[in-house]
Order: sequence, then C-alpha cells, then structure tokens
Amino acid sequence: MKTVHIPQKAAQMLDKTLSLAKEHDSGGRVKCVAMFTDKRYTVLAVGRNMYTKTHPQQKAWASRAGNSAKQCLHAEVRAAIMLAKNGWEGRAAMLFVGAVSESGTVLQAAPCPVCRLLLETDFPDIIVYHT
Repeated sequence: MKTVHIPQKAAQMLDKTLSLAKEHDSGGRVKCVAMFTDKRYTVLAVGRNMYTKTHPQQKAWASRAGNSAKQCLHAEVRAAIMLAKNGWEGRAAMLFVGAVSESGTVLQAAPCPVCRLLLETDFPDIIVYHT
C-alpha cells in the first residue's frame, strides 16, 4: 500500500468542490463537481453533473468506453468541455472531483470508466484528487 500526502492547498480545493456540489441541483440523487486547475491552483474550468442533460462528447466517450448507457452529463466531461472552449487544455495540471448526496453526505467521487478514459486519453499527465 502506498500512502500519499495531500498538499494543504489540494485539500482546500477539494473542500471548494464539495461546497459547490452542495449548492448544485443535478436533477438526481448525486451532486458532483469537477474542477480543473493549473499548477498554481488557479481554477480553469468547473463542470457539474446533470441527470437531465447530455452532450455529444459525453455520448462519444461513453461509446468509446463501451458503456453507451452513460449518457447523463458527467462533471468531468463538462469541465473538459469548458476547458477546451476556453482554450486552456494545455494549462490543466490538476483535476478535483467532489460529490455529495442530496442530504449533503460526502460521497466517493473517483472518475468512472468513461471519465477515466477521457482523462487518460486527453490529460495523461493530470493529477486527480477526489473525495
């Protein structure tokens, strides 16, 4: 087993994703927020999951991952779309993902296989922190 120290600033950024998630109305039972930052922790893009919306990129990544049922817009995919829209893909160094239940309980937010494929393909060197 490998123990990894999480820098204080990274823990603060995870707390920020949780605060945003608690305020978010995802249209479902889990509220998830993903946030790309540069190496100095400057926020570059924020994405929120949506049970009631999708996007062609979500559909494409779900199909590539062999899970075409994952059509609801995932926070990581939405954040990547916003990052590309702003032209900042090359600046992204870290991704923070936090999730809470409807009642506000912190949930595990490790990227799913669809989002992992996106990250491994388009952001192979990114550091991912999640709740």
